[in-house]
Amino acid sequence: MSFQQLLQSATRHFIRYPVLLRGDQNWCLSHLNQLENLTLVSDNIDGGMSWKQTKALLGQDCFHVALDISEGLDAERLCAIAGCIRGGSLLILFGLSESPTDNFFLRLCNMFNQKTVAVFCQQEGVRLPALADLCVGESVKERQDGQPTNDQEIAIQSVKKVLGGHRRRPCLLTADRGRGKSSAMGMAAASILCEKKTSIVVTSPRKANVETLFSHARNLLELSLDKPYELVTSSGGRLRYVAPDQLIRDVSDADFVLVDEAAAIPLPMLERLLSKFSRICFSTTEHGYEGTGKGFTTRFRALLDARCKGWKEVTLHQPIRWAESDPLELWLSDTFLFDCEPALVAFDEASPIDYRIVEPRQLLGDEAQLRSLFGLLISAHYQTSPNDLKHILNDASCTILTANQNDVVVGALLAQKEGEISDVIADKIVAGERRVRGHLLAQGLGFYTGDSTFLSLPCLRVSRVAVLPSFRRHGVASQLVKLCEQTGAKKNVPLIGTSFGATSELFSFWRGLGFLPIKMGTQRDSASGHYSLLMTRGLDDSVNHLPLYHDLFEINFSKQLAEQFFDLEPRSLLLSSLRLLHVFH
Repeated sequence: MSFQQLLQSATRHFIRYPVLLRGDQNWCLSHLNQLENLTLVSDNIDGGMSWKQTKALLGQDCFHVALDISEGLDAERLCAIAGCIRGGSLLILFGLSESPTDNFFLRLCNMFNQKTVAVFCQQEGVRLPALADLCVGESVKERQDGQPTNDQEIAIQSVKKVLGGHRRRPCLLTADRGRGKSSAMGMAAASILCEKKTSIVVTSPRKANVETLFSHARNLLELSLDKPYELVTSSGGRLRYVAPDQLIRDVSDADFVLVDEAAAIPLPMLERLLSKFSRICFSTTEHGYEGTGKGFTTRFRALLDARCKGWKEVTLHQPIRWAESDPLELWLSDTFLFDCEPALVAFDEASPIDYRIVEPRQLLGDEAQLRSLFGLLISAHYQTSPNDLKHILNDASCTILTANQNDVVVGALLAQKEGEISDVIADKIVAGERRVRGHLLAQGLGFYTGDSTFLSLPCLRVSRVAVLPSFRRHGVASQLVKLCEQTGAKKNVPLIGTSFGATSELFSFWRGLGFLPIKMGTQRDSASGHYSLLMTRGLDDSVNHLPLYHDLFEINFSKQLAEQFFDLEPRSLLLSSLRLLHVFH
């Protein structure tokens, strides 16, 4: 059976289908050879692009892509690649084990049973998705004519209004992937430069993020490709890329700033951009492989409410590279929980809160609980990626705790078991000659203190704590941490700790639970924009020397405030050495 019937439907409706090939490698390759314009991703097959090389696909417009998952699956890369595939094409996965054993692949197999998925099986034949006629909206015709969609036109005018209207009234463009946010910003920039001489700066965490923006601006302005990230018009108008940190530090001549993929920039850095530039526009992805959107926009909207009363949000709904109701987009959303939301429930004083230890197999058999848990994590944390879903379902060293009221997940805690590293490797870590993947807490303590005991002992690192807004200030997070401590103590784990982007609020929370600060990183965390603080608490007498390292931290920190931490914001943790030295005594 060939792909022809499937391809005809995909091409006719400008949609994409997810496809599973199940069979031996030669059988799968015989099917893949039927496709023209195919990108093969495999670490085992000659002529294929390696998984590490797939970053080169970002920002491109791809046809069919086949992914060899026989050696495992990077969920974040898969979702990123899928966003580059144009309508009328296929995303094909092959190499899936006939008898998967881990929870993530068991769930993946279940998701391939959806009616939107095509399955070609060597042993069992072909199962095609429902190929009923779809309504191809006017937006497809507009795209084929090279014109902006209605949503894009609204976004373009909104971006231009930021420059032409009142000061301090930024615009936020939000959408799922493939809706043309970057394209709209590029079109708006070109329109502005056509009308008047303006200095426009584009910023984003990576240059590759803004290629689409520059491409659309360049085409509309009919400029040659002299410099890939700088355009200069005949009137002297200028559009150029500047990295976020350089923009804050060095640039003062920008009339207008466009921030693309804002969710990947630390919130404190965005706040500094807001303060520095009075005419600025942001775009970000709400749901997608970046895994940052929902938690980011919740916090960023609050920041805009506080700082810029007249700000405006524009949401783009119409897809650009494929038609609406795209089967691949729907499958990705269901499989990797892009669209899951936390429960919207109010705190009920009359109902008890039930604290539970959750096994991954329970989540595998309870999709509603899994979606509720993951939705809570996405909404509460700045960065959550599809690989976090894989980690929750698969990692035996991960402890999952939930707080439930009336069977609704209202709070959650994730903790990672670390340590128990051999003496030989521990000595090399302490000497700075070796790093072991993971083990953030154990290695941080061992290297900083020079005490290899922290590497040989087991420990628990709390990596996530999330509570619904209506349940905060009711002790839910504290009870989750205490349950985690009890769980560790029962398993003879002598030490618990955490590392987080240091703020006064978080510091007060952990200090109130008896955790001691031991180490602060000298580089700001790329996600939070804050310095990372490591705090610990002993669970038995085997680590009763921890307070000594806390005392050492106090002494060192009072000196570091004038050097490494001279730029601590006034609202940040540990405002001064005096505050630090007296808060514990």
